Amino acid sequence: MTPRIAIACGDPAGIGPEISLKAALDPRVLAVCRPVLFGSREVLLMHARPAGLSLQGIELFEVRQEKPEIGKITASHGRAIIAAAEAAIRAALAGDFDAVVGAPHTEAPASSSTAIRRLSRASPGCRPRTAS
Repeated sequence: MTPRIAIACGDPAGIGPEISLKAALDPRVLAVCRPVLFGSREVLLMHARPAGLSLQGIELFEVRQEKPEIGKITASHGRAIIAAAEAAIRAALAGDFDAVVGAPHTEAPASSSTAIRRLSRASPGCRPRTAS
């Protein structure tokens, strides 16, 4: 059986959505797993068009997000990062996915103690860590 992989799309104003799309469309990735993106269709379209990509064939778990301010760091971006990660983790803990991958994101908006506590509640036994 092909493993299902949840990909949290990362920072909606950064490179996370584009990298997530490219991964989900890559034949090498599709040969070994079934990727499902966790994010906003509107945000993915914002990143797909300039990169010459399409959402055709993309499996998406819609996570409501505000329209991002590309290239800026805002609290709403942090909330979007955490919401997508939380939805992906919850789905994996429920047994719907075999693994969770987090796309690139800017740590600043996602690193508030409130956001970390919320993500920790979503995945008891797992603690978010940053590369140092």
